[in-house]
Amino acid sequence: MRNPHQILTRIAEALGVPVETFSSGSFVAHDCEMLSELIALWLSLERGSDRNKVLAYVRAIIAAQQQGSERS
Repeated sequence: MRNPHQILTRIAEALGVPVETFSSGSFVAHDCEMLSELIALWLSLERGSDRNKVLAYVRAIIAAQQQGSERS
């Protein structure tokens, strides 16, 4: 198994962000734990239709946040 830094490096490359994103003050250990859980849960979804539901839900949350920030 790869070490955690190698794993984070691969994730950062896939997301197109610097690996330092995962060690910055805004991304704390708790966030890393939640990200790990989210990935594990994602991988446990057996049906593509369920993954589509998750994506739609997250997209709706982000859209609502963006609309709220535009009003501020």
